[in-house]
Amino acid sequence: MHTPQVTGQTWDISRFQVMQLQTRTCRLRVHCEDRGEDLCPHGHLAYAAATGSSLALPGAALAVSEFAHFRAFRFGVGGGVLRGQNLNRVVKYLLLPFYVVLMAPLALLGTIIQ
Repeated sequence: MHTPQVTGQTWDISRFQVMQLQTRTCRLRVHCEDRGEDLCPHGHLAYAAATGSSLALPGAALAVSEFAHFRAFRFGVGGGVLRGQNLNRVVKYLLLPFYVVLMAPLALLGTIIQ
């Protein structure tokens, strides 16, 4: 390769040499190593559980309070037919967890619709 000659303030470089200088291959290698301690390895799962419980708690509280007041199951927010009034008390208390699980999304949907 020919060395450019300096004549005053200008360089004597051919176009080919300029292109060669601009298109040189450069090998860049980056290596990152994280040695820090992960303080919350399952943080996304905890966040999802907290979000889900915050959405489900109003419906669960509504289900328990309605069951305590009516001693029956009333599906639907703001009204609905009472079901299970003539069931045995033990059967009612066995069905209560299923009612709470079912009312959590129903209360959320009822709130959105109303």
